[in-house]
Amino acid sequence: MRTYAGHSSAAGSNELYRKNLAKGQTGLSVAFDLPTQTGYDPDSALARGEVTTGAVKIVGLGLTGLLGVALVDSRAPGRPGGPGRLRGSGRPGAAGVLSSLVGGAVVAGAANAVNLFDLRPGRALKVTVAAGLPLVGGVAGATAVGSSLGVVDDDLRAASMLGDTGANAAGALLGLALVERTGLVGRAAALVGLAALTLASAASSPRCRR
Repeated sequence: MRTYAGHSSAAGSNELYRKNLAKGQTGLSVAFDLPTQTGYDPDSALARGEVTTGAVKIVGLGLTGLLGVALVDSRAPGRPGGPGRLRGSGRPGAAGVLSSLVGGAVVAGAANAVNLFDLRPGRALKVTVAAGLPLVGGVAGATAVGSSLGVVDDDLRAASMLGDTGANAAGALLGLALVERTGLVGRAAALVGLAALTLASAASSPRCRR
């Protein structure tokens, strides 16, 4: 009989192997643990089936983005390039639904993108102000710029910290401001740009360079 790996801790496994060898076992069949065999990091919460704050954030940003875009599109169905409506009904057509879905992804992607810059005091807020200035004509853009200017001094002096929550909120406002001004084509272009930024950030992270 040979022993399969994965007994409690590394120390416990080592103790078991030594006992079996002392009793006459002639070899060990040491294999990867099950999470590793299925492609997971054995130390990851996914391997234990836990719901992490990251998972909650992903779902929350997606739902918030869709809700915000749905409200924007419902108030401006006739905007040039905006979501179309089925003739004779108040329901959006296929293009309108697709535009809203892409817009929701833009809001979520923008929230994540601003958070990527939150590595030094004031950096995410500077990005928010710079990106938001062309969008201040709308409520979302003005809110993003105004609130960022109001807290940037404290953030630079490290008197307070923006953190994930603040950076995500600022980015979501920028995304919503952009969605307010664009239709399907503009939203799709913005989504491609945000995806490229996210991939570039992931590729340049220390973990990916190992």
